Amino acid sequence: MTTLSDGGIDVSYRTHLADGRFSLPALFCISLLIFGVSAFVAFLLRSQAGNLADLGFSGLAVPDAFSLEQAVYQVWTTSWHHIPNLNTFFGVAVLYFPMTLWGSGYVVVANVAMLAVSVTVFYSILEHITPAERLNGSWLASIILVSTNLYLVACLFYPNKEVPLILLTTLALWGLIYGKWPLVMLLVLLCFWFRDGYALILGMVLVVALSRRFAFVSGGIISCSFLVLLFLAFPIADLSAVDASIQRNVEIGSLIAGDKFSALGDVAAYLARLVGNAFNLGLRPQIADVRGGIYLLGVGYWQFGIVLLAGLVWSARNVLTDDISRGITALVSIVVLLGISYGTFVQPRYMMPLIFPLTLGLSETVGARYLSIGAAVLLPLLFLFAGMLPPLADG
Repeated sequence: MTTLSDGGIDVSYRTHLADGRFSLPALFCISLLIFGVSAFVAFLLRSQAGNLADLGFSGLAVPDAFSLEQAVYQVWTTSWHHIPNLNTFFGVAVLYFPMTLWGSGYVVVANVAMLAVSVTVFYSILEHITPAERLNGSWLASIILVSTNLYLVACLFYPNKEVPLILLTTLALWGLIYGKWPLVMLLVLLCFWFRDGYALILGMVLVVALSRRFAFVSGGIISCSFLVLLFLAFPIADLSAVDASIQRNVEIGSLIAGDKFSALGDVAAYLARLVGNAFNLGLRPQIADVRGGIYLLGVGYWQFGIVLLAGLVWSARNVLTDDISRGITALVSIVVLLGISYGTFVQPRYMMPLIFPLTLGLSETVGARYLSIGAAVLLPLLFLFAGMLPPLADG
């Protein structure tokens, strides 16, 4: 609660200054500045695409972003009826509607603002889970890791689902830690209009977090164990008629993975997807294209894969802690990983909405930092020599 001393000076603000913490306005301004630099890099990727291609760089833009941009224009100029899977697109169409009037300038401003708000909210989360002497360092590490991720940079001038979901997920984590349960439920509903399957997973997160907060220290572990048993007992194909997002996942999985996982049996298939979602981006990246150039989107995925590896190590270390806030933060990452692995194909990109809390692995845990970075440098080289990396990118 804010109090005032003689002369009307805000004592809580002065306390923040005394212990080295940033005020919220300062946090937001710093965030805008840093992500503004990311936007300038994104502008260079767009404007210098031809020159960069001549230098051997490819993957300068996210293919999904192009299709979403076209869909936003289509939905506001023709008809909503031509858009498939409208539930997963409605949020994008509404959020990015002003681009039909003001062009890509609105898009980049909106994306930068959402990321700036996200990292500002994340600072409030860190105040509950990070010692005061490491608070600013952890926050600065998080914003640097996110603002330099080439995948997110490539998204900044285009409508996308990742940036809004990063904002909604960070707000939901804040709500879980601060006990704002109605807010979390509202945020889960909003996520549904961007990615319905992810919203279902966040719903599971809410249930597990409630178990962790109001039960005992292992309440979250019991809930996670129950989820694993549920996923193993009821394969996703058996539930495809329950919800449209589940049915769509099964159909997409059959196209992408075929019977690669189903042939293993339900238990082995689930475990294989779990391992793939946790490790593939970091340990089996593909950063080269068919012409021998550098595939920048692959570099961005690899960057996130390192963050994901370290973040999962941090989560495993903190999931049994007596600290409620740290425990809930760790559980969120674990439950989302369990949830996306329930799908019929490996889709680690769906962990990206958790990119801010996942940075705790690199910023806080020395062991996780060296383990993840070392593994993400050495093992791809071993997989390369063994011929076990994914196919070269088309460029």
